[in-house]
Order: sequence, then structure tokens, then C-alpha cells
Amino acid sequence: MDRRSFLKLTAGLGLTTPLLNIFPVRSYDVTSPRAVQKGVKCIFYDGSLCIGCRLCQRACREKWGLKSELTAFHPPSSPRLSSSTWVTIIAKPSRSGGSLFARRSCQHCDEPACVSVCPARAITKYESGPVVIDEKRCFGCQYCVVACPFRVPRLDPELKVARKCTMCYDLVTKGQPPACVRVCPTKALKFGDKNEIVTLAEERVKRVGGYLYGLKEAAGTDVILLLKAPPSELGLPEVEESSYTSPAVLSEVLTARGGLGLFGLALLAFLGFILWRREVIGRERVKEIPR
Repeated sequence: MDRRSFLKLTAGLGLTTPLLNIFPVRSYDVTSPRAVQKGVKCIFYDGSLCIGCRLCQRACREKWGLKSELTAFHPPSSPRLSSSTWVTIIAKPSRSGGSLFARRSCQHCDEPACVSVCPARAITKYESGPVVIDEKRCFGCQYCVVACPFRVPRLDPELKVARKCTMCYDLVTKGQPPACVRVCPTKALKFGDKNEIVTLAEERVKRVGGYLYGLKEAAGTDVILLLKAPPSELGLPEVEESSYTSPAVLSEVLTARGGLGLFGLALLAFLGFILWRREVIGRERVKEIPR
């Protein structure tokens, strides 16, 4: 790279520096456990009742106008989350024959990391539970994709925005169940006040056995799963409460990275100035040479 190209690059980077402060990173402050707050809703998925019909997946797609994708109904192949598949049912072969099922979607965390790291403030945690991305504000930075401990948000390659399950917030805010819950033929999906759902989940796991997922993971979520096998065996991310990176810490990390970025830009500007100054001095000396 010659001096002229280097100076152009440095100037371009310098002009982008003020933009880093337009969308300040904010933390998600939780002053009291959401499970005891009134009005918080929760989805309960009972894997012991699921038959893998995937009507929930179809209802979600029809509700939000998502394009159809190839779906494999038999293990070991299962549809994956994508910008057009927000809810899916994982199917795994059981050791005793048949299949084991698990729901895969946004967990709608009580303390969502995605909210903390979004520089455009495009993600909102509603008091009723849903975590929703405003696609009009999102510009596709993918911070939420990286920060999510459940690896849920996906970037739409055409729209260039992050997309995921919304828990049908338009229905939930009216006190109505999400579309996926409405169509479940075996009542494997239930919806209600979080306190009641937590009690139901704890009673159910004592009765049929299994594992509860989402009750404590990532400091708690508003989607709780009852699984008949360990989460890792069913293809779900292992997210421990102790390993969860809190929103406040994520904000500090991003702030620190931003500080390092500013330092790098300042260093580039300084080096650019030195090269520019050397070139100016060289030209002046050339003019002083007798002809």
C-alpha cells in the first residue's frame, strides 16, 4: 500500500469513529426475579406428549408469512433454525425404539443477552415475556447472533436483518396464546402465567421423569422444556447458569472492544500523519535542489 492509499484508508476509518457512539450499548437491568412478577407469560413444552407432527412449525410459518423450507420428518434428520424457520421439533431415535422429541426456538430469556449487545436498540424484552427484534431498526450487525447462549437468532441473507421466534407477541400482549400452542393436538404445548407454568413443569417432571430445560439455564427463560433425554443428546445447546455471560458483562466487553477500536484508529491516524509529513518534507527538499 502506498502513502496515498494509506491516507485514504485512515481518513475513511477516522470518519467512521463518531458513528460508534450513535448507538450506545445498554445493559438489561433486572431488579427482581421475573418469575414473581405479575403478567409474565411462559410456554411449556412437554416432550413426553409430543408426537413430532410439527404442526407448531407450520402454524408459526403461516402466522408470520415465512417461506417454506425442506422438512425431514424422520431421525436423524431434523429441520434446523433459520431466518425462515423460527420453531422446529428435533427428532432423535430412542434406545427403546421410536423417537424422542425436543422443541428448538428462542427461549425468551429473563435477562436476554441479545438486548444488551444490540447497538441499534432493535430488540425489546416485553414485560409479558416475549423478546422481539424490530426488523425496521435492525441493520444486521449480528451481535445478537454471537451473544445468544442458545444460538437462536439467524441473519436473513436477503433482508440483512436478524430474525427469530417472537412468541407471537401481538397475541401474548392481548392475553392470547401463541399460534404454535393453539394448534398442538396432544397438548404438549401449554401457555400461561409463569408461576403456574413453573409449578406445572416441576410437577410433571416428578411424575414422568426427564429433564427440565430453560428453568435455570442462562439465568432463567420464559420457555421451559421437559425432555426425556439430556439436552445435549437431543441437540440442544448446553447452557449452564454459572457459565452464562450476564448482559452487564457483555456490555463491558463491547465497550472495551470499542475502546480498543478507537485506540487503533488513533494509532492509524498518527502513523498516517507521520507518512504524510515525511512526504511533504521530501517534496520541499526536492524543490530546494538547484536546477
